[in-house]
Amino acid sequence: MNMEYCQECGSKIKETSKKHEENKIVVGNDTKQKLLKAAGILTIIAAALTFFVVIIGMLAYANGPDYSSAVDHYEYTVYYDYTPASPQYLLISAFGMFAFIMGLVSGILILTRRLFSITNIGIVGIMGAAFLLVVVELWFFVLLGIPILVLATLSMVFTAFSKSGFVS
Repeated sequence: MNMEYCQECGSKIKETSKKHEENKIVVGNDTKQKLLKAAGILTIIAAALTFFVVIIGMLAYANGPDYSSAVDHYEYTVYYDYTPASPQYLLISAFGMFAFIMGLVSGILILTRRLFSITNIGIVGIMGAAFLLVVVELWFFVLLGIPILVLATLSMVFTAFSKSGFVS
């Protein structure tokens, strides 16, 4: 009888041990469960950051265009040339709200291990909302969009790696 040690759990095993094969399955499932838990938490954090996309879009829509060039520096009078705010910022807010809601739902579904395809749609929506920050300002994308993309990408990788842990 040749006793060896398991590479994964460190226990002594025989070459023909069925218990070791069962232990290998349990260790593999435990790792996938931890990855799914991390993926769910990362998705919820990314969704919470996506709510700032909604706020930034609403503020950009509310402030409208910049009037600093409308001041006549010689007479100190201001010319009020009203131009409405661009509706693109309102659309960014609407998509950001959709991504926020879908991200929260996806995070909850990942934590409960249900509906794999819906979770991916929510994570992709979060990524899309992060890319929309480029339309508003590039530095918004750098400060907020890149962290959202990193969190969502990690969540997508963890979820895809642990796909077998989902119920349906």
